[in-house]
Amino acid sequence: MGHFAGHVFPGSAFMFFGLWTVWHMMDKFYRRKRFELLNKSNGEPVPLYVNRISFPIVRKTSHNQKCCTQIIPVDSALKILSGIIILCEEVDLLFDKDWANMNAQTTQHVSMISLFAISGVAEVCIHYGVLKIPVQSEYLFTLIALVGEFVLFTFHLHGRSSFDAYLHLLLVGTIGLGVVLLLCEVMSPHQPIYGLMRCWTYLMQGTWFCQIAVILYPTSEWMRTTWDESAPESRASAANLFAYHMIANLFVIILIVILGGIRHRSVGSTRDQTTAATAVTAGGRMVKGQFKQENNQLDTLLTQQSFTGELNQLNYRPYKDAC
Repeated sequence: MGHFAGHVFPGSAFMFFGLWTVWHMMDKFYRRKRFELLNKSNGEPVPLYVNRISFPIVRKTSHNQKCCTQIIPVDSALKILSGIIILCEEVDLLFDKDWANMNAQTTQHVSMISLFAISGVAEVCIHYGVLKIPVQSEYLFTLIALVGEFVLFTFHLHGRSSFDAYLHLLLVGTIGLGVVLLLCEVMSPHQPIYGLMRCWTYLMQGTWFCQIAVILYPTSEWMRTTWDESAPESRASAANLFAYHMIANLFVIILIVILGGIRHRSVGSTRDQTTAATAVTAGGRMVKGQFKQENNQLDTLLTQQSFTGELNQLNYRPYKDAC
């Protein structure tokens, strides 16, 4: 990571997975709330919303409504792939010119990336039933990866300039906060707030990784800003810049939450209009009871189908596509 690409690649990965998790977490939360409202009057027990680390993609295998959907762990697979790509990028710096001795700092980079790649492998194995453990065990592997990253970064600052160490120290604090929020999320699995805050730390890691690359390893003229590493003003400016990253990433999450709410309201409104059009009688009057019943049945069916695979996973059974 001691160069521009070595900071940008991991930073881009953190930003991608942070945005992915926020979007799919809120999508699941809004769908669950709609599902609860539609089934509340039936008196049937409705499973509560549950946070999780990975959010697989639900894909239809057929237009036939009797056919099941297929759930693919795309984000977990991308976590493995991104880890492999970053590890390949670090290979050139792992050994010295004679390929006799290993670089200690590069070895730490490899260890950090490997921990996250292993967590992706564990998520895929849990998804397909290779590991017969609860799906919430994903938190254990992610916790190990974050704690490992925190420890390695804490002892990764020796031999650096004071300004370089200060920039990375801000990152260490963000990682530590992510560990605390992950533990809070495990203890409160039915509320998305801790999951959103954890994703905020992912975004902070991603954007700050890229910012460190621009400050310490500029590759273009527009990146070349004069930083006097010995001046106290430089640290104050860096802290101020870090605060701007905090605000910007918070606004990004708020924007995604708002867009998710608008999207689900528009989808629900479209379904209501479609069902209402089919419920109009020949005389131009709507049979209200029939409209309400058909609308609830339609929304319940669509929402329940999207949760079938997930509920199977929560019961610790691998999902099967059975048409």
